[in-house]
Amino acid sequence: MNRLKYQLSWDVNKKTDSKIINEIQDLRSRGWSINKIYSRYNLGYGTVYRYIKDVKILPEYIDKWKKSYTGSTIRMNRDIDKARKQAQKIVNELSVKEKILFLAALYWGEGSKKDLNLINSDPDLIRIFLKGIRSYLKVPDNKIKINIRIFEDMDKEKCIKYWLNVTSLKSSNISNMDILKGKKKGKLEYGICRIRVLKGGFVLKYLKAIKDEVVGKY
Repeated sequence: MNRLKYQLSWDVNKKTDSKIINEIQDLRSRGWSINKIYSRYNLGYGTVYRYIKDVKILPEYIDKWKKSYTGSTIRMNRDIDKARKQAQKIVNELSVKEKILFLAALYWGEGSKKDLNLINSDPDLIRIFLKGIRSYLKVPDNKIKINIRIFEDMDKEKCIKYWLNVTSLKSSNISNMDILKGKKKGKLEYGICRIRVLKGGFVLKYLKAIKDEVVGKY
């Protein structure tokens, strides 16, 4: 069971470029909405919210900001803020066991059933999965391999750099890069990342066992 010792932190280590963070905060201070900001950058809604939640809109932009919203939009954003505050309270109070259950549910929905691997285009999902198997299941980086799938007209080096930043892994962790024929029109800017754990049989069995226990209880 030593390999399953738990740590008490679930902080997702997001390595968004500091220049982008500054840009996001500057846009918010000038009255940009969360939706408008996150649609401009390739970041999740939650990531944008975390960077701008404490940013105050400058006085000279307040009137312009208020006028840009209809009553329904204001109510919608008020509900979003309320929901996020409640969500923050729940997440901040999660126990270690609850976080393990979340990891098992995440893998249940997105992971492979034959071996320990998960493929997705969502950088936040990839980060959380890696954080979970590293922190709670003690999977070392040298047992983690990544496969990147892109289209032939995409910038290979840019995509590699992006996913290495997301995963906090090194180029030596890249096992393969699939380049598909066709153009990325309508596709994701950085392609898809597949995480595979070498000799992860025990961890896979553990996550499956948690899933089976949950199914049995329901």
